[in-house]
Amino acid sequence: FRLVVEGSSAMRYSLVEKDAFRVVGKKARVPLIHEGPNPAIAEFIRGIGREELDRIAALSDQEPAGIVGVSDQLDPSRAEGTELDYYHGVVTGEAEPPEDLDALDVPAGTWAVFESEGA
Repeated sequence: FRLVVEGSSAMRYSLVEKDAFRVVGKKARVPLIHEGPNPAIAEFIRGIGREELDRIAALSDQEPAGIVGVSDQLDPSRAEGTELDYYHGVVTGEAEPPEDLDALDVPAGTWAVFESEGA
């Protein structure tokens, strides 16, 4: 098995085997942007208060630790401007997340985890 990841700059990633888990945090429906930062995601993240981010971060109990960005429900065409669900949250095994947060159930599998900085 071989995986090649190429981008406009060096991309740090790892492949990890994970049991089923949840991503818990805040979710927004945003447009897909192929190149550069996604302004809708940046604006969404800016709108989450520091207290709220700290509360979400405290729920992290699995690797990767801390806040993660997760994209889901992409349009099958993957065309520029189509919409996707963006989660700004944490990886957790918590059975019942707080009612005011969004949750995404993720099945067990092999996952590519990419390091990133910023929004």
